[in-house]
Amino acid sequence: MYNEAENSQKIEAMTGEFVLGISIVNYFSLDSVASLIGSLVSFTEGITTKVSIVDNSLDSENRESEGLRRLAESSSSELFTIDVTQSPINLGYGAGNNLAVTVLLERGATVVWILNPDTRVRGRGANLIHDLKMSPSRIWATSTIENDTKGHGLGTLNTLTGRGSTSSKSALGRRTFSFEYPAGHSILFRREAWLELGGFDDRYFLFMEEADLALRAHQLGIGMDTLSSVTVEHDQGLTTGSTPNLAAKSVTAFRESTKSRVIFFRRFYPLRLPILLCSRIAYALLVRAKGNAAGSRAVVEGMLSGIRQEN
Repeated sequence: MYNEAENSQKIEAMTGEFVLGISIVNYFSLDSVASLIGSLVSFTEGITTKVSIVDNSLDSENRESEGLRRLAESSSSELFTIDVTQSPINLGYGAGNNLAVTVLLERGATVVWILNPDTRVRGRGANLIHDLKMSPSRIWATSTIENDTKGHGLGTLNTLTGRGSTSSKSALGRRTFSFEYPAGHSILFRREAWLELGGFDDRYFLFMEEADLALRAHQLGIGMDTLSSVTVEHDQGLTTGSTPNLAAKSVTAFRESTKSRVIFFRRFYPLRLPILLCSRIAYALLVRAKGNAAGSRAVVEGMLSGIRQEN
C-alpha cells in the first residue's frame, strides 16, 4: 500500500542537496507549456524544483507573457517555483535555453533538464533521482514516445550528408559516418557538465544545438546515457513546424535546419562540406518537386546564410 508520509521521507533522504532545474523556451505555445507544467507538478512531488521559462514570443499584446505569469502564480508552491523571463528579441532555441539555465544555476539547480513546450512527462521523480545518482554519466537522454512509438530519445546524424533522424539504437556515440546524441526536446545535464561545455552554441538559432553540444561533450570525455526511469511524450514539430511531410513543412524549418547543418559541418567536418551542400541542393530540388517552392527557396537561403555565418 502506498504510504505518502513514508514516500516523502524516502524522497527527502534521496534528494539531499538535489535541486532539479527545468528549462523551457516558449514561442507562442502557452497552452502546451501549461500542459507540460501540469505534468511536471505531479512528476516532481516532494522534490525541490525550479522552473525557468524564457518567452521568445514578442507578443505585442503580451498575451503569452501574461499567460505565463498567471501560470507561474497558479502552479508555484513551496517546493515548485517558476520564473518567467521576457526576452527582448527572439533568441531562438539555444540562446533561449542558455538564458533560462543561467537563471536555474543562480537558483541552485544541481541538475538541469531542458524540455520543449511540446512535451509531457511520465513517471515518478523519485525514480529519476535514483537513476541519476546511480549513473556515472553527466548528460542524459530520456525515453520518448513520438507518434505512438516509444524510442530511446536519441537523434542520429549522418556526417556525410547531414541527414538527421530519430535513432533506433540505444547507445550514444560516434561511428564512421554517423553519431547518436540526446535529442534536444528532452535532455538532462549535471550542473558541472553544463558549465564545462558553456551551454549551447548560440550561433544555431534552431536545430543542431544538441548535436553540437553532444559532439563537444564526446571530445571532452563527458559521459552520456539514456534514462529509462522517465518517459517523455513529444508532439514532434509542434513548436518548430518541422514535419516529414515536405509539402507541409514550414519555411522556417527548411531554412534554419539547413543553415544550422552548414554551420555544424563548417565547424566539425569542413572537408565534408561540399558533400553536404550537394545533398542540400538535391533536397531543395526534391522539396520543389513536392510542390513546395517556398520551402525549396528556404533551403537555398539557409545554405547561403550558413556559409556567410562567422565562425
